[in-house]
This record gives sequence, C-alpha cells and structure tokens, in this order.
Amino acid sequence: MKEFDKITKLSESMKSIGINASNIAAPIWELPYAKQENEYKHYKEDIDKYHSQSVTLTNDEINLLIMSIDNGYATYKKLKELVPRLNSPTLCEYLTCPPPFKIEPPPLSMDHYYIRPNTSFSFFTFSNPPNDYYLPYEFKDSDTFYLSTEGKNELSNLKKQASLDDIAEKNLNAALRSAESSADAAKYAKISILVAVLSMVISVVLHYI
Repeated sequence: MKEFDKITKLSESMKSIGINASNIAAPIWELPYAKQENEYKHYKEDIDKYHSQSVTLTNDEINLLIMSIDNGYATYKKLKELVPRLNSPTLCEYLTCPPPFKIEPPPLSMDHYYIRPNTSFSFFTFSNPPNDYYLPYEFKDSDTFYLSTEGKNELSNLKKQASLDDIAEKNLNAALRSAESSADAAKYAKISILVAVLSMVISVVLHYI
C-alpha cells in the first residue's frame, strides 16, 4: 500500500508541474513503428506502381507459355518473344513463389495480413531466385522457369484436348469421304438404271421395225 501511495504522489507531483506520465512512455513505444511506417509508406508506393503495370493474359497466351516451357522455352527472353505483352509484374501473378516484401509492413497495418490471390493460376516456378528477389523485381532475360504442378496438370489437359480434337477431325474427314463415296455410288446406280431402261426401249423399237 505504501508503494502505491508513493506512485500516486509521484504522479500528482508530475501533473502539478505539467508532466503527463503517459506522454513519456508513448514516444518510446511509437518511435520505432513510426519510422517503419514511414519507410513502408514510400516503399508501398513503388509496389503499387509496379503492380499497376500488370496485365491479364488471355487463355491462349497462357497456354502458349505452358506449351513452350514444356518444349524447352524456359528463359524470360523466350517467353517475352512468344507473348510480347508479358512483363515482370504480370509474370509474378502466375508464379508459385512471387517476390516477397523487402520492407515488412508495420504490425498493425492491413498489409501485414495480406494473402496473395489467384494461387490456382500459379502455373510457373522461378528456377533460381537471386538474393535480391524482392518486390518490385524486374526479371532478367536469362532468368529461367519451369512448370509447377498446376502447370503440368494444365499441360496434360491441353494435350488431351489436342488429342481429342485430332480424333474428332479425323472422324469428320472419314465421314465426309464416306458421304462422298455414298453419293458417287448412288449417282452411278442411277446412271446404270437409266442405261438399262434405255436399252430396253431401244430393243422394243428395233423389234417392231
């Protein structure tokens, strides 16, 4: 009880000379986070600018990238040649391991609980991320990629679809050839009947001459 009285008297004494005890502790607590928040604010502006350059690839463009990587076209340079619209922020949207933040958001920031969307479209994996692999990362022409499990599954589906399309095309061509053969056969049958009838007519006429 005596210790509590001492603290109370000390607090009252500080108030009497215009000092608030809570104002002493606050700067000690807030200073590190204020600095971190200021650094992150400027960094976040660069990140937002980086992501604003991202584009949504079409299904045909994604399929082209998937099939080209399966055929050995794994460098960033080759991917850009196949899909000219591709850039670094766009490719990040389709990676299994996109570049992380270099400066972590403050503990109370909503960005601290950020969850990356579109994980079901992570078709590619960066082969050997360098030490400076942080947002905003610009891929080099020599950076290489391989298909993720999701990418391999999609490639398998594309091959199955291509096989089915090939079978369907072959069946269609066979049906057309069959139809043409049937049409020719029917035409020749009609001609044969006409020839036979004509022969009978000629025979009858010659009989009465």
